[in-house]
Amino acid sequence: NSTFILISGMTIQVKIIQEIQPQPIKYTYPSQILVNPQYSDQLYNVLIESDPDLAPMALRILNLLPTLQEQFLELNDETDWEEFLCIDMPYLLVYRIDMIANLVSQNSSQYVPIFYPNGMIALLNIVFNVAASIFPDTDSLITLLKISQYLLEFDDAKSYKSGILD
Repeated sequence: NSTFILISGMTIQVKIIQEIQPQPIKYTYPSQILVNPQYSDQLYNVLIESDPDLAPMALRILNLLPTLQEQFLELNDETDWEEFLCIDMPYLLVYRIDMIANLVSQNSSQYVPIFYPNGMIALLNIVFNVAASIFPDTDSLITLLKISQYLLEFDDAKSYKSGILD
């Protein structure tokens, strides 16, 4: 109970009968929704269909989300790099190369031996021979070139460079 005295001796008494706790506001971020396979699978399908209008947007969205788990599962010492870096699905190619660059930079001891030299050689073959002709948009081509340059210059892969650049 609280009593307040106002002008001319007026008083107001306030009684709190029941405490009402404010309900916490629950926020849902778009990324929390999009990681749900119901949506991420649809984005992945748009990516592999390579629609020149939709695939670049799907690529940008997927690159903001955690990497799709099934993509990790394909990376190992026996990865067929020509198949994994499939030029028939150029936006999937960029997605996978971006994933590899992130994995190499975060856990080089595990992923450098997997990707170098064979994966890097396959990537350079794509860059030098077909990259300019497989992308309908220049932004994705530039992204592929920048990631390729990063992977080629990656310090922890120095021991592999002589086998790649010979």
